[in-house]
Amino acid sequence: MDASVPDFQCSVPGKVFLLGEYLVLYQGPAILAAVSPRFEFQLGTTGIPLKSLFHPNSPAGLFLKNQTKLHDRCVEFRDPYDGHGGFGSSTAEFLFALSVVESSSLSWQRALSHYLELFDEENRPSGADLITQLTGGIVHYQPELRTVDSLAEAFDWNGLMVFSAAHQRGRKVKTHDHLKQLSLSSSLTHSLKVVVESAKQAIDSMDAPGLGKAFDQYAQLLNSEGLECQATLEDRMALRELDGVLGVKGSGALQSDVILVLTSVYGAKGLDRKRKILEVAEQRGLKLITEGLKPEKGLEKKSL
Repeated sequence: MDASVPDFQCSVPGKVFLLGEYLVLYQGPAILAAVSPRFEFQLGTTGIPLKSLFHPNSPAGLFLKNQTKLHDRCVEFRDPYDGHGGFGSSTAEFLFALSVVESSSLSWQRALSHYLELFDEENRPSGADLITQLTGGIVHYQPELRTVDSLAEAFDWNGLMVFSAAHQRGRKVKTHDHLKQLSLSSSLTHSLKVVVESAKQAIDSMDAPGLGKAFDQYAQLLNSEGLECQATLEDRMALRELDGVLGVKGSGALQSDVILVLTSVYGAKGLDRKRKILEVAEQRGLKLITEGLKPEKGLEKKSL
């Protein structure tokens, strides 16, 4: 056992792409949010040995491969999404592994550098999810400019509903294999970028209908290129026609993991319309993750 690494607890939020998935792989902008429930880790004397907890080819497994002194340290791990994926479990694991090795606080630039070193050029992810889970909040990430800006206070996020669909049988896409085959045309990336930029303008001007329109447009662009699974399309159509819904899109590979519903009904207003949205989502087998985005902290580490 490496006694130089003290016992500690670590929690990492989940993440969801609001806009910019696929595009961010081509250096385009993306908007993401950290969400609860959180992934929880505890490094100590009970649980699963580090060498057994992570798949050897996962980011966390690759990062810890040469940290042999740590392999017998034990970890208790709680995945609130029951292993269904879609909310950043692999990047949460990596951030925990990085926290084991790095005792000092981490900048997103340093964490991203460590992360990207694990991948070859052709299969390199954007790291946008990692940044969001480290920093927390709602972020606007621009890879070309290497900037991360907070949007948490820029918009009233109470009308956004986030539903999980990743638990549905047959719906999960093997993201790594899917992205290896991905090739977007320059015309598509340009169109997607225009939509994300219009969404950012809508957020800055507190224009909820404008943001809802951007959700619809982004989803339709991906659909036109075969980048939306049939189940998500059907969810989107069923929810979009309801009163009070401003826009709907999926999120994740083929938009399959998450359904985002932007509404104009929240608080004490429009309770009947909100109930109807929740009723239709439940009928379609969707699980509510959050009703209204709250400021969610990024990675948190506490010594025991």
